[in-house]
Amino acid sequence: CKIYCDLVAYRGKWPIAIKDEVKATMHDGQADIKIQPAKRLINICTHCGLCKDVCPAHIDMDQMFLEARKRLHKMDRMPWAFHDFWLRDMEHADGKWGSLVRTPPGTDKSNYAFFPGCQLGASEPRYVSDTYRWLLSQDPTMAIFLKCCGTPVKWAGNEEKHAETIENLRLDWEGLGKPNLVVACPNCINNICEFLPEANVISLYEFMEEKGGLIPAMKGKSEVWSVFDPCATVEKEGLRQAVRNYTEKAGFQLEALPVQENHTACCSYGGHVSIANPEFADFVIEKRITESENPYITYCINCRDSFLSKGKRTLHILDILFGDEGRGGHATLPTVTERRENRTLLKKNLLKEFWLEEMMDDRV
Repeated sequence: CKIYCDLVAYRGKWPIAIKDEVKATMHDGQADIKIQPAKRLINICTHCGLCKDVCPAHIDMDQMFLEARKRLHKMDRMPWAFHDFWLRDMEHADGKWGSLVRTPPGTDKSNYAFFPGCQLGASEPRYVSDTYRWLLSQDPTMAIFLKCCGTPVKWAGNEEKHAETIENLRLDWEGLGKPNLVVACPNCINNICEFLPEANVISLYEFMEEKGGLIPAMKGKSEVWSVFDPCATVEKEGLRQAVRNYTEKAGFQLEALPVQENHTACCSYGGHVSIANPEFADFVIEKRITESENPYITYCINCRDSFLSKGKRTLHILDILFGDEGRGGHATLPTVTERRENRTLLKKNLLKEFWLEEMMDDRV
């Protein structure tokens, strides 16, 4: 348990003791003031799912914590500060300044739609625009689907809001003609497959490999790198291999990570734990980046940003495919304000380049 579960290692408590604290917190009491020992604990699970995979008894603490979050929300006992920022950020991604759901000009129905996820464009707008430009060259009917998949409200335990978010996604998807979804974010893949199963989903990098012809812009040198697989890629061998195929095609020398290659753990972003317990988030990041001295290549923007925040040289696979502007894995992370400005800038640029429209900015 302590080898693989970051939460157990950090708290120094076995799962049975953690379960008892969670049960005590969930107990319905009549008193206005009652002991609730695990409110913070419940909100620092990264929901990586690793516990179920490695536990000989298949104890699924991931699901236990998710159900506890749902119950806390229903009991109106969820500390608002743990999730408020993430829910507001999702509102921005789905609002008028961040969202864009459109078919290309002259197209009423799309065969495919590019769904990058809400954080890719917030961190690096060029990742989305460069990718969409290439995707359109392969399929002129390719739609753009800039929205959040709804994971923030799921992690906040708000089942009603999550259901509403999924229903809105469904309506947008139907409005595009029920296209196949080309999804960049591994976590978005999982959420859409679980809650919008009627939509056919393919990972961006498997789609790219199927189409062929994309020559990576970066060229690997003598330096050895390691591919870091996001925790959401368990049982996604096609996606994991497609990323490795492109890195090797670019000439990168790869060395497998001793633990992560077989047991994908979280970068610290999962569950939105960094506000509930910043020290735990730092603990998780340090465990991941010290697994190897090699610089990392990943294909989750949250993994990339987590590692860069602690000075770990990290490339996103889209840097390799489209170029990283000569930064060599030393990107500067945007501030919270800049992330939201990036979303708006991305929407403006997409509208101007592909629809020849000027986006009016009437913000005060």
